[in-house]
Amino acid sequence: MNSQPPVAVAGRVVAVLGTGTMGAPIARNLLRAGIPLRVWNRTPAKARAVVDALPPGIAVVAPTAAAAVQDCAVVLAMPVIRPSRSPASRPRRSSARYPER
Repeated sequence: MNSQPPVAVAGRVVAVLGTGTMGAPIARNLLRAGIPLRVWNRTPAKARAVVDALPPGIAVVAPTAAAAVQDCAVVLAMPVIRPSRSPASRPRRSSARYPER
């Protein structure tokens, strides 16, 4: 077994899509480990806040998700999943207290 610490994916860039509640801490930890990043968020200010919090040069904010993932060795995506308002997508109640209608 190799006791060498892992190198930043063989020197390649990692893309982080989504720098919200989950993506921002992941990106910060990768940056602290010296892994070069490209970050993108639907709200550019959130991506910029992650990059600006650490020394310059190791991470960049990509203008689009496509630009962020281009030629990256690893892509980490934290998509926003909002519940649908459609009645068809709501879970059915299975309890006897709430019988099917």
